[in-house]
This record gives sequence, structure tokens and C-alpha cells, in this order.
Amino acid sequence: MSLDPDDDITFKLEGESDWSEGDTEAKQSIEFELVWWREATTPEEGHLSVESERP
Repeated sequence: MSLDPDDDITFKLEGESDWSEGDTEAKQSIEFELVWWREATTPEEGHLSVESERP
């Protein structure tokens, strides 16, 4: 994967637990997020395309 943003990238790490009274299990999750901004004046310019490179 390669990224070439014009500005800095922000890395976010978030953990959460979801449990309600009466449940016998709690959902646990960790989310990783990369955030950056780029110029766009149309939806097409703002579209993110993710492609997988296979050797």
C-alpha cells in the first residue's frame, strides 16, 4: 500500500467495550484509523480508491 498525501497523516487508535445488563458476553474492539485531507471540489475528486497489490 502506498499513500502520498499532501499534508500530515493523523493516526487514531480507539478501544471500546460494549456490554449491557443481562448480557453474558461483552463485545471488545480496537479500531485503527489513518486520517488525512486532500483538495477536492467534486465528489469524484474526494473519492478514495483502495487497491491491493499482490506479488
